[in-house]
Amino acid sequence: MLAPKGVRVLGVGFRGLTAAPTDQDPEKVERDLVFLGLVGMIDPPRPEARVAVARCRTAGIRTIMVTGDHPDTARYVAADWA
Repeated sequence: MLAPKGVRVLGVGFRGLTAAPTDQDPEKVERDLVFLGLVGMIDPPRPEARVAVARCRTAGIRTIMVTGDHPDTARYVAADWA
C-alpha cells in the first residue's frame, strides 16, 4: 500500500535483445518481459508549484490537478496541499 502514502509505484522487467533497441519496434521491445519487482519512488511537486497554486487561489482562480498517477497517490498530494 504505497500509493496512499504518496509513493509512485513502478514495475521493473527485462528481456534480452537480439539487436540494438533503436533497430526494434517499441511495441515489440516491451513484450515478453520477465518481471523483476516493484520500486517505490517519491516524486514531490516542484517547489515553485506550491507558490503558483497559492497565487492562483489568492486571485480567485480554481486550480485543478491533472495527473497520470494512481488516484490514491494524487489524493495524497492534493491533501498535502489543502
